[in-house]
Amino acid sequence: MKKSKDNKNSNKSTSSTDAFELYLKDLELALANLEKIGALFASFGYLTFFSAANLDTLDILNINNTGRTPEETFVYGQILISIGYTLLWIVSMNRYSEALLKLNNTEENPDLATLQQLKDSYLISLFANFYRLDAFIKLYKDSLEEDSSSNSTTESNTQETESNNFFY
Repeated sequence: MKKSKDNKNSNKSTSSTDAFELYLKDLELALANLEKIGALFASFGYLTFFSAANLDTLDILNINNTGRTPEETFVYGQILISIGYTLLWIVSMNRYSEALLKLNNTEENPDLATLQQLKDSYLISLFANFYRLDAFIKLYKDSLEEDSSSNSTTESNTQETESNNFFY
């Protein structure tokens, strides 16, 4: 009888170990997928910067007929980058938590200091990207004000010319 009781405990232990390993595997897969999504957002954001630089070139050559401004496009690109870095930071926090879980429940000895460094660096990048987003938004608002004032100046000059033509 005692033998079967030990066998039940052994099965429970094996079962809980298997469940824990399955949990870790699922967590690692989910984090890897989230990391891919974060990297895609950041990559598309930087690709949008490339497009914004092309629009800037068109503006310089006075041939930008796209209806989009470089400033607006930089804002959209920076939003994508910020989303990407937010996701990457979330992944790094979860990897750190996973390492703590492994440290406390397995024989593994993960490098917590390096994972903390990754977590911190993503957080710093996140702050830097939001700071840059704020700057791009200000530049975009400034460009809207410049367009508004140049349009009103053009309208004013057109009205003056029309009234001067009337008198001549």
